[in-house]
Amino acid sequence: MGIRFIGTLANRLITALLNFLIVVITARYLGTAGRGEISLIILSISMIQMISGVMGGGAIVYLAPRYPQFKIMMISIGWTMLICIACSTIMNLFGLIKPGFGFPILILSLLVSFFANMQSLLLARQNFSAFNLTSVLQPLTLLVVFYFSVKRDSIHTIDDFIDAAYIGYALPLGLTLFLLNPAPAAEATWKEVAKKFIHHGGWSQLANLAQLLNYRFSYYLIEKMQGVTSLGIFSTGISVSESVWVFSKSLSTVKYANSANEKDRDKLHQQAILLIKFSITGTLFLLCILCFIPDTLYMELFSKSFKGIQHLMIHLSPGIFMLSIYTILAAYFSGTGRHHLSSKASMIGLVVTIPACFFLIPVFGITGAVWAGNLSHLANGSFLLVHFMRETKKSLSSMLPHKKDLAKFKELMQGN
Repeated sequence: MGIRFIGTLANRLITALLNFLIVVITARYLGTAGRGEISLIILSISMIQMISGVMGGGAIVYLAPRYPQFKIMMISIGWTMLICIACSTIMNLFGLIKPGFGFPILILSLLVSFFANMQSLLLARQNFSAFNLTSVLQPLTLLVVFYFSVKRDSIHTIDDFIDAAYIGYALPLGLTLFLLNPAPAAEATWKEVAKKFIHHGGWSQLANLAQLLNYRFSYYLIEKMQGVTSLGIFSTGISVSESVWVFSKSLSTVKYANSANEKDRDKLHQQAILLIKFSITGTLFLLCILCFIPDTLYMELFSKSFKGIQHLMIHLSPGIFMLSIYTILAAYFSGTGRHHLSSKASMIGLVVTIPACFFLIPVFGITGAVWAGNLSHLANGSFLLVHFMRETKKSLSSMLPHKKDLAKFKELMQGN
């Protein structure tokens, strides 16, 4: 686990840096309105991917060690194509996709979904080196292609980003297919594999879709109530804050794969508690850095139109802290086949998000959207935490970091 975590953490750090550079360059060349349009495109693609992930994504991580790889991938590919075409068409008809973006969103949703599914298969095989390589290649390719595109042309539009995204997902997808190796698994019928997909993927993706709406539902209201420029500032602040998740996401990625393959429940409990402690510690450290960066530096990076990013960072901090706990617990419950708990947690958060957004955004603008998110993260994180404490019979104080945990963490890293 030690080498896996170090490799995954390095991957997350590099990926976070590359994504941050993408935010910086798109902000400088496309402005606040361009950043707002990008956030809506990404949101549409993400929603489609979540639905297509019912027979992909996290379900593949759980099913791949247990069922034939060929049948898993054929079912996943067929479902992905059907859902991407159907969802992009429906979203276009109902005006959820801006005119002219329907076809690009369809193609990108296919590329993103296929890439996520192939990466899930790498993760299921615990091929972390290939997983990390392709994870870094995706934003690197998008960044390089977009940079040379805007440097070549004097007029910059959202099409520059879309074209870069095509290549940015197609290239690493091809490499992922090359790196995949077939692995032996128990025989199963097509019907049995499909049923397992629906059972595990349905709960898992319901959780992910609800969690996505927890994160992004406010985007639609901000765009309608405050305008695309305000959405550009808000989404840029969110993108900056997501760099803080690098530590907890690295821990949760390894924890998910480890939980799916580990049979000793007591060992998993101990690991989860230890990882929660280090997730909290790492998140707090990174939050302090982002909150103390002056607004003038953020405006220097993105442009003067992006005023108020530091203000957003400070208000986003409570929610990000709660997410550092939620991320580990969601990985633990999903990795042990209990996707329904993550789904319920996300649904609870969504029940909080929707009314909070309608009440707070008209009054407090993008700051209100931040606090709607904070309340949601508090609700769903608390739900999983209570379930975990009941299961392990541990108190809240046992989750708090101590100096002695460092030795245990080193032992965990060296012992696996």
